[in-house]
Order: sequence, then C-alpha cells, then structure tokens
Amino acid sequence: MAVAKKWQNFQLKPRMKEGEDYMLVDSNIHQFWHTKYGSVNEIKRYGITDEDGQTIVEVYLKQVNILAFPNKTLFKLYKKDPEPTPIYISKQSTVKELGEKICRLLSGYCYMVLRNKSIIVSKVRLWVANTEEGLGELDQKYVNYTHVKLDAQVINLIDEQMKKRLHEVNMADSDTLIVEMPKDKSYVFQPMQGGEEENKHEDFQDPLGKLGDIKKNDLASLDLNKIFKRSSQRGLVGLQNLGNTCFMNSGLQCLSNTTELTKYFLFKLYREDVNTDNPLGLDGRLAEAYHGLLQDMWLGSDKRTAPYDLKRVLGKKIARFSGYGQQDACELLNYLLDLIHEDLNRVKKKPYVEVPDHDGRPDEEMSNIFWQCFLARNQSIIVDLFYGQLKSTVRCLECGNISMAFDPFLTLSLPVTKPSLFQVGFVPFEMHRSLDGSDDEDPDYSVGAQMTPNFHIVCSFEVDAKTTVGEIKEKVIEKVSQIGQRPILLENLVLGNVKWAEFAETFDDNVKAETIDQG
Repeated sequence: MAVAKKWQNFQLKPRMKEGEDYMLVDSNIHQFWHTKYGSVNEIKRYGITDEDGQTIVEVYLKQVNILAFPNKTLFKLYKKDPEPTPIYISKQSTVKELGEKICRLLSGYCYMVLRNKSIIVSKVRLWVANTEEGLGELDQKYVNYTHVKLDAQVINLIDEQMKKRLHEVNMADSDTLIVEMPKDKSYVFQPMQGGEEENKHEDFQDPLGKLGDIKKNDLASLDLNKIFKRSSQRGLVGLQNLGNTCFMNSGLQCLSNTTELTKYFLFKLYREDVNTDNPLGLDGRLAEAYHGLLQDMWLGSDKRTAPYDLKRVLGKKIARFSGYGQQDACELLNYLLDLIHEDLNRVKKKPYVEVPDHDGRPDEEMSNIFWQCFLARNQSIIVDLFYGQLKSTVRCLECGNISMAFDPFLTLSLPVTKPSLFQVGFVPFEMHRSLDGSDDEDPDYSVGAQMTPNFHIVCSFEVDAKTTVGEIKEKVIEKVSQIGQRPILLENLVLGNVKWAEFAETFDDNVKAETIDQG
C-alpha cells in the first residue's frame, strides 16, 4: 500500500533504548551523513507535548491496523481471509486526521497499484472492532445486504469524536480498525447495541431516578444486582493495557468489585467530600478520574475501556506510574487509595496531634487513643472501608524500657509461598546388625543381597514455609517403608547436614524446612 509520508511507516523495534540502540540527531547532522556516506534511511520523528505538558520526541508512533471494506469489489487488498494493514501515525493526531490519512492512503493505493484514477476516497467511517470473529464474512455481507450488524464502536460519527486525540480513544495497538466506505451514498454497518451516545447510561439512570435522593446511610441497603438490568455490563468490563499496565488493571478490577466503594462513587456521593484545600491531594482530580472509570465499567455499553485519565492524573503525582512499564500492583493500590483518601479527606485543616505514652494503661484504651489521634487528621470513605490498626512493641535490651504503638495500616502484604523441592538422602545406620542384637549379619546384607553397608536412597519432597523436620521424617517413612524385614521407626530417624562424612548439625522435629541450608 502506498503511503503519503514514507517516514511514518518506519517503526523501531520494541524496547529500544536511546544511546544504546539509536541516537536522536537534528536534521543538519542527518543531512551531513546523507551527503558523506550516501543513502541513509530517513526515520524522522517530531517533538510533541505529552499528557504532562512536557515536550518529548515521539520515537514510537501509534500503530493502527486497518481493514477496508468493500474489498473484493473495490480495493482487492485481501485474497482469502482479510488481514489488517498496519499504518503508523502520531498519538497526538486527532481522529479526523487519522480518517484523512486513511483516505489518502486508499486513494493512493487505487491510483498507484490498481491504476484506477477514478476512485477518490474522501469519506469513511471508522469502527474499532470488539472481536476478530466474523471479519472474514463482512465483505460478502457488505455487498449483499443494506444493513449489517457489527460488533464494534464507530469513533468518527460526530464532531466531538473527531476532535479527540488518538491517545484518548479506546483503541489498542493490537485492535482492528474497520474502514467502511459509503454504499450508494449511505453506510451499511450498524452497531449491535445502537449508537454509543444513545444508549450510554440507559441501564442506570432510570433506577437511580426512582430511588430518589440517596444518602450515605442508605448505601448499605442498596443491592447493585437489583438496581442494574441484566443487559447492563455491571462491572464486567475488560481494561485495556496501556503498554505493560496489566498490574494496574488487576488492581483496578479488584477495587471496582469492592461494592461499598463502587456504590459511593456511582451515586456521586464522593462529591460531598472533595477536599480542594488539601496539599497532599490532587484537588479532587483523582477522585473524578476514578468516578469516570467506574461509570465506563458499570454504566457504559462497551465491553472494555481504558483507564487513560486515571493513569494520567496518577502519573502526574507519582512519576513511576507516568510511563508504560511494569510496576508493582500492591504499590499502585497503596498510592491510589492514599491519594483518593487525601482527595476526599473530610478534615479540611489537620490539627497537630501528640500521642501520649503508654504508662501501663490497657491495650484496649491505648488502641482507642491512637485511633482517635489518627481520625483527628484522617476521615474519608477510604478510612471507613480499608484502614486497620497494628500493634507494635519494642523492648530495649539494656534498660528494659518498652515502647508500644498502635499504627494505622491501609494494606497488609501477605507472602504467598511456593512449594520448593527438599532433597533427603536416607542412609541406614548399622542396618547390617542382626535383629536379635548380636554381631551376626542381617540376612539382607549377606553375600548377593541387594543392600550393602553403603546402601542409601535419595528422596525428594515438595515443602512450603510451614513444613517441619518431623513432617519430613514422616514423608521419608512413607517413601522407604521398610528395608528388608526391619521397619523404619520415626524416633530412630535423625535429620542433619553432613559435611566431610560427619554430621555438621542435626535438627529437632519442630525446625522449619525453610531455615535449613541444603547447600
């Protein structure tokens, strides 16, 4: 396919690093290289203003995979199954500019490849497909029918959509963009669920109006499953990756299904608590962004959405989340909940609070004092639903003084242990002696027997952090059972590390397997 600007179809390989894999140079240096060394591929990039207002060089353009219809009767791009054609365009481009670029590409293709000067593509509709299923049959349906239902959303239907920049459109690099030409001055494809603007929020507005004025005290008695129609998404919406942001999506899905918090935002009760005077918050912008995401997940008609706004607002405050790389999901949840808490903190002016000493008072009394000190500076829906209290005690080894604190916590990190392989060499000790205690050899060790004084068995077990030495001994008995006619008794087993043919250390039955060095 011909391209209007060849440099826009040069895309670098993923995860390339500036200074190691490539270098940015200005046009004068590139022209010098071209003059001195001959032809050099021109990979041109422009400076753009990113979402944080900073000017950067847009090294990686946005990939858009287009699938044009009608194919067989007009473009003849695909012989059998349709395969999308990738094109590249700046993320700062608008939907209108994308449509114009596609029109130029298709017109140029018809002129240069098909040698058909009569075809000028000037108007198309752009659809983001929800699924790849059925795309192979679309061309035939387009030709034979006047109306074809399409599991997709049109993105250039109204002026408001046309002005959106591509990074604001719910479209991933792997998505297929269906390009529809008019047929007899009208369009064939129609959305399965009707227009986006037409049916957005229809499943929620009616029951919300019937419920009247909802107060915070009413939230506990409201059942979202009864409020929403079965046809609505009810939170069952996928979140699109914005790079390697699956860590963010998993955390947001968990929060979305925290029912009490979701009801608080969907009924817009958070607006009563927005704190624009808190220097630790974001003037309510993060709370608004989270509310917008929940609306898309619970009220929208799309089967997926992308947390663009939330990521942008969070990234401005926490720099590590401004990029598109992998991060820690628990860390993200901590930052997100803490900042939403500060956005919605009902304490407008935080007083100075001094926590008293323990002075031998009961734990219950001290716990309540610490908690009231915390609430004097922190009150929000996040505190109500998520915060707890941990007791910590520190004793001085020299003077014996005890310092006790009851600290608030937002999340607790619990280790998830994986079973590890524990290997044991079972070596019978003095098994050659006879059962009657005499010095006569046991028949199992007689000439020609399978076992010798050097006989041993290697046993391997899966253990976790809680597995004890006593349990390992029981596993050994299960594996070995008995040698010859002699039973293996638990009290006769010794587990230890052997170095230089001697026991370096032995372990009691209550010792945990994870503390044993198997090196």
